[in-house]
Amino acid sequence: MLWLVSGGAGIAGVFTGALAAHMGWNRVYWLALLCMAAPLALLALSHGYSGWFIPAAALCGVGYITLSGVLLVCGASATAQAPATGVGIVFFMLATGQVAGSVVFGQLYGLLGAALSLWIFAGLALLIMLLPPTKGA
Repeated sequence: MLWLVSGGAGIAGVFTGALAAHMGWNRVYWLALLCMAAPLALLALSHGYSGWFIPAAALCGVGYITLSGVLLVCGASATAQAPATGVGIVFFMLATGQVAGSVVFGQLYGLLGAALSLWIFAGLALLIMLLPPTKGA
């Protein structure tokens, strides 16, 4: 059910290009990372099941799809002579990050528990905001 909520909300990612035209790619990148960090922090604050669980999954889905769109466009433009190469590299890195992130989160969860693991991953999302995908935008 959470996968459906997250993916369904991710449909809002269709507006990534229009939003970037209005705000700039870096601002959309930061907004998408906030949409991914906020639900993690919210879940870290909740103890047990919360009414925020479904909206958190939806917000994370919007953030992930939007962030993927930003990174794919930036990857294509970074390799302008062969845009498919940039898109392929971004897809590979997204898949690698999902696998590695799952393993690391699982290990942290086993060692530190859910709340602290969620705070760490929310903090990582905020830290990544310091690495914008484009220059001067």
